[in-house]
Amino acid sequence: MNITLTPDQAALIQQQIHSGQFETVNQAIEAALQLLDKRLQYDRWVKDTQQKIDLATDQLARGEGVDGEEAIAQLRAKLRQSK
Repeated sequence: MNITLTPDQAALIQQQIHSGQFETVNQAIEAALQLLDKRLQYDRWVKDTQQKIDLATDQLARGEGVDGEEAIAQLRAKLRQSK
């Protein structure tokens, strides 16, 4: 695969190589792709989390929620049962 970098992108990579951050252009590109992958994973996590928040908000609006004290009591009861 061939890619074409803009002059600014090429200069950034060269700057990173000259500073010792990377030894080769390939290392710099690999690091950039790893960051892109992490960003895509984060974006998926944000989307999934937002869907869970929306679902929980809808459940609370329907009165299906549990108040904090009751939730703590339920968790403590589960802990006691597991011992």
